[in-house]
Amino acid sequence: MTSVLFALWLAAPVAFADAIPMEPNNCPLGSSGRSSHAGTWCEATTCAAESDCADGQGCRSVGLCVDVQEWACGGMMPETAEPCTFTVNEAKGRCSTDADCTGTATCVTANRCTSTGLLGCGGCDSTASISGFAAIGGFIMLGVLGPRRRRT
Repeated sequence: MTSVLFALWLAAPVAFADAIPMEPNNCPLGSSGRSSHAGTWCEATTCAAESDCADGQGCRSVGLCVDVQEWACGGMMPETAEPCTFTVNEAKGRCSTDADCTGTATCVTANRCTSTGLLGCGGCDSTASISGFAAIGGFIMLGVLGPRRRRT
């Protein structure tokens, strides 16, 4: 019986995986992570009103370096299928002018959903605010747990 099951297992058709990678989670403010069979990117997003944004976010004017590209769809397509492409508006980082951008990206200022930041700074980069608080917390911890005098 075992040899019959083993022979059936060997004769089973091979399954092909067609997985989509995880979306990036480190995108610049004003963009969101996307993924497809073609790969992953940070898509520049826009908003018209505060109601378009998630809780804790506001619709603010923000400049992003945006690289507009045509990507092949990717994935497992039948050989007879027509080639497929789609447009990606990849956000590369924050900007004020085109000089802040590299490669073929240009600075595009638009209303985007952004965090209001820990200091109420509107479209500012919340990671800078968080790292600033982390640094302050680190200095406080050094003061509390730092060098101590020994009792003699």
